[in-house]
Amino acid sequence: MKYTQELTLDIYGVAYQYINTKQYDNNARYIKVSITADGTPVQLDGLEAHVRALKPDGHSVDNPAEISGNAVIVELTEQILACEGVTLADVVLLKDGKVLSSVSFFLEVGKAPVGQNIESKDEFKVMTQATEDARNATEEAKDATQNANDAAGKADGSSEAADKAEAARAKAEEDRVEAENKRVQAEQGRATAEQNRETAENERSQTEDQRKTAEQERADAEAQRDENETARQKAEDDRNTAEQKRVEAEGKRVQAEEGRVTAENERVTAEEERVREHNTVMEEAKDATDAANDAAAAAFGAADMATHPPIIKNGTWWQWNIEAQEYQDTGESARGNVLFATFFVNPADGILYMNTDTEYNGPDFRLTDDGFLEVVI
Repeated sequence: MKYTQELTLDIYGVAYQYINTKQYDNNARYIKVSITADGTPVQLDGLEAHVRALKPDGHSVDNPAEISGNAVIVELTEQILACEGVTLADVVLLKDGKVLSSVSFFLEVGKAPVGQNIESKDEFKVMTQATEDARNATEEAKDATQNANDAAGKADGSSEAADKAEAARAKAEEDRVEAENKRVQAEQGRATAEQNRETAENERSQTEDQRKTAEQERADAEAQRDENETARQKAEDDRNTAEQKRVEAEGKRVQAEEGRVTAENERVTAEEERVREHNTVMEEAKDATDAANDAAAAAFGAADMATHPPIIKNGTWWQWNIEAQEYQDTGESARGNVLFATFFVNPADGILYMNTDTEYNGPDFRLTDDGFLEVVI
């Protein structure tokens, strides 16, 4: 059974196409290559075609390909598929032994699960065919010459026999010349195939040199990376050592700072205690005096405020000013409810009273043991 995969390649194209194949999958796999030039099909009449391949192991292939209509039929031989990996291939168009153009593609040769132990090697069927054609042409020339000699030997001397012999000889000579021309053409084909083989070998050699150069660059880069990694690791070790020393120094500094702060706090505490004791003595003396003065002032103020509660005037609340001994505008709008607390001392019993509206939600107040009125927030 014959399996054919179709592929279109453009002479001016730059993007290679990939064909997926399997190692050793030969004698039944073909590629039908349609060749175009800027999208226009190329006429292949009067041309011949080769398929060339450069395998991953460096071996080359140069085989004849069949032209069918406007397509080239490429046979994937066992040698083309003998090596696993990516094989660079191209189809070459020739006329009179000269290369006109070529189109390239890739063969992605997958590894066969079961090997057939086929050794990958060079394959040049074009050169083999040319050599065979030359050998056949030489044999034909020899046969023609022998036929001419035989015909001359059998001539009986008569003019008619001589004419026939001469005609046979001339025909044999023509056959020999034609066979010689075929041999020359075959030799030219062999030389062209050899030239193509040398070209493929040069390309393979250049590719191998490029691979070796790339491999050396990779090895150099890897060595440089190892060297850089060693330097980085040493720098990291030095950094870790320095960081450890910094942490230890920072621990000692923090410990010393904590000791200093503790001593400073103790000093501040002692100083505050001394100042507090001094202030306590001074404040107690002052408080005693102020208490007497405040008590007298409070009694007077409470009585004065009790007799002058807040009033509404011109739509705002007016508050009695003890020092000025007059009502003063507070600027607060009088809305009908007392939204703040008022105080007065009943002169009859000396008790301080606080008045608030039922909607009052302001702060609370309280009297301390020493007679001061405090706001509770």
